[in-house]
Parts: sequence; structure tokens; C-alpha cells
Amino acid sequence: IITDEEYFDWQYLQAPGNIHTPRYSNLVLRKNGDIKGHLGLIPYAFTRGIRAAFAASLIVAPELRSHGAGVFLLREAEKYFDFLYTTGYNAKAAPALKIQQWSAEQLLTRWVWRPTSSTLETEPEGVHKISSFDDTWDMMWQAHKKSFGATIERTSEYLNWRFVNNPKIAYTILGVGSSAENGYAVLRLEKGPDYTGLRIVDCIARDGALTVLLQQSIAVARELGADFVDFLVSGTHKDEVIEAAGFARFDPDINPEPPIFILPTDRESLTINYAFKYTGQLDIHTDEVYFTKADGDRDRAF
Repeated sequence: IITDEEYFDWQYLQAPGNIHTPRYSNLVLRKNGDIKGHLGLIPYAFTRGIRAAFAASLIVAPELRSHGAGVFLLREAEKYFDFLYTTGYNAKAAPALKIQQWSAEQLLTRWVWRPTSSTLETEPEGVHKISSFDDTWDMMWQAHKKSFGATIERTSEYLNWRFVNNPKIAYTILGVGSSAENGYAVLRLEKGPDYTGLRIVDCIARDGALTVLLQQSIAVARELGADFVDFLVSGTHKDEVIEAAGFARFDPDINPEPPIFILPTDRESLTINYAFKYTGQLDIHTDEVYFTKADGDRDRAF
């Protein structure tokens, strides 16, 4: 999908945080006229007025690996943004991130519900589907964002771009209260050859609303015959609420099923990592940054 022109335009060019609009926020490394490297930068506006970008598709020609090409691209990217981060990066990218003094590897927490882990009998009340976000949500977001040290500015413009107007993926958005006044959850059903999973790819909610949204997600999973529900997120500030709603922290050493990736089934990749670097004056700590699976390019159609 990363070579699909429509998706490429949507992901990079149309992102509301693109500080280079109407140009792409991508870097290309050339040698003698030939493309030898690429770094995609998905631009975001972060809280605290931070200009941020997700580093995607760091690709370097084999003959230039271990010769500083990846470092060169990362160093160039750091000139344009205050904050850079990436999730799900592989071992080939790790040395370049380390040289550029990105944060040490962190892991998103994966919360999983399985049919045997919940006794939910009835669907929670007060939940409705959201077709789009408006100015009402923008006012609510001003209160919600105080719970996070640094995260994407989840304005109506961003949420409509990311989920409502996504050109390839159909999401279901649940809200609690008027226009998601107390919170929302974004769901996507994923069917693989071995599993059907309901993914919670983004969620912002106060504690009581979070419980309701998680329970409603379980109800949706039951209705659709999903084998599991999962939610990948950084930080620990909602752990007790998530666990009380019927979810368990995924520990592959105890039970590696269901795997994270089911299209196709991949039992080798058991976690999703992340790293970041702040190039400005503010000192951002790991536990202050809020990421979900959708905050980048980890949640895509194929």
C-alpha cells in the first residue's frame, strides 16, 4: 500500500499538520541521479505547539547501509521538525536511530480481550456511532488533552482526515456523550486466515467513558464473531481502567496467541516498538508521550 498513489497523497500531502504544503514532506537521497534512499515524514501538529512527524519507510540501498546513509536522512529530517518518532521499526534502522540519540527502544503495551476473559452480559448504554467530528469536539479536546504530556492534536480536522476520510480503510467510530463529549474509540475489523480481530486503533476518553467504550467494543466483537479485541498504546495512566473492563496485558511468554499481525499470520513479530527524539528545548520523557497504533503508519489496509 505504501506505493499506492492515492494512499501516498493522503498520508503525506493531505495531512493537516504538513508544514511543507503543498509539497510532500518526504526526503529522497540521490547518488549520481539515482535514488538510493528515502525517508517518509508524516507531519503532525502535537500538543504544546510542537511540530512533529512520524518517520516512515526509512529505506536505503543495500550498498549504502552501514555507511551513514540512514543517519544522513534522519539528520536532515531533524532540521524541519521539533519532534520525530517512529513505531514498528526493524533492526536495520536501530543503529541509525541510536547514532542520532533517539530514545532507547520502548514497547507499546498490547491489551487483549478474548471471549473467555469477560463476563459481559449486556451492551452498555449511551454509546452511538460517529460519522464525523465537528467544532463541538474541538472544544471537548481542549479539556481531554490536558491528560497527556505530548500527543497528536486530535482536532476535528485531524480525526476526520485520519479516520472519516481515509481512502482505503473503513473505520467504525464510537462516541459517548454528545459528539463524543466524554470520549471516542475507533474500531477496525480485520479478518485473517486464522483469526478475526477487532482492533481499537485509537481512543480518547475519561475513565468512566473509557470503560463504556471498551465494553461496547467487546459487544461489537461478540456480534461480529471476532476472536479477540486488542488495543496498543503507550504509557500506563489508564491501565487499571482497561484491565477492569475485561482486557489483559498481552504477554507472549505466557500465551503468544493471538499474534499481532494476522494478515498474514505472523508469529515471529510479537511486539510493536517505538522511539522518538525531541530536537527543541522542552525535555519530553517517555511516560509523557501518548501513542496508539494509528499514530503513524502501523494501521493500514494491507
